[in-house]
Amino acid sequence: MQDIQKLLKLLTENNVKFVIIGGFAAIVHGSSMVTEDLDLCISFSVNNLKKLLNAFQGINPEHRLIGTTRSLDPPSKLAKLKNLYLKTDLGYVDLLSEVSGVGGYERLKRHSTVIDLFGLKCFVVDIDTLIKTKKAMGRPKDKETILQLEAIKERSQR
Repeated sequence: MQDIQKLLKLLTENNVKFVIIGGFAAIVHGSSMVTEDLDLCISFSVNNLKKLLNAFQGINPEHRLIGTTRSLDPPSKLAKLKNLYLKTDLGYVDLLSEVSGVGGYERLKRHSTVIDLFGLKCFVVDIDTLIKTKKAMGRPKDKETILQLEAIKERSQR
C-alpha cells in the first residue's frame, strides 16, 4: 500500500532534494487520476543520494527491476544512474535524474512551486511544465491527465 505522506516526511526530514512530478503532481494540481507510485525528480549527486538512502534506511528499499538491496550501494555508484525504481515498505518510488521535455533537477526546480502537503513544504512541478512533460512522454495513459490538467488550468485562469 502506498503511503505518500510517510515517504514525503522521510524525504523532507532528511533534506533530500526533490521535486514531485508525475501522477501525484497531477493529483496535487486537482486531477482525479489515480497513481500507484510516487514519481520524483531528484539531484543524483552523491551527497543527495546519501541522504536518500539514509531516509529510506528503515523501509527496506530495493531496486524494483533487480529485486535486491545490494544494488543500492554505494551512492557514488548510484550517482552514475539516470533513474532508480524502488520498492519500499511504504510503496513504489520512481526517482529520475531528468524529465523529458524539461531537463534535470535544478532546471525542474525552477519550474516548480512550494506547496504544503501534509504539513510539509514540498516542491511540486508547476502545471504548465507538468503538461509539457506529459506531452513529451507521449504515452497513451497520459492523454486523459493532459486533458484534465488543461481544463484545470483554464478554470483557474477565469
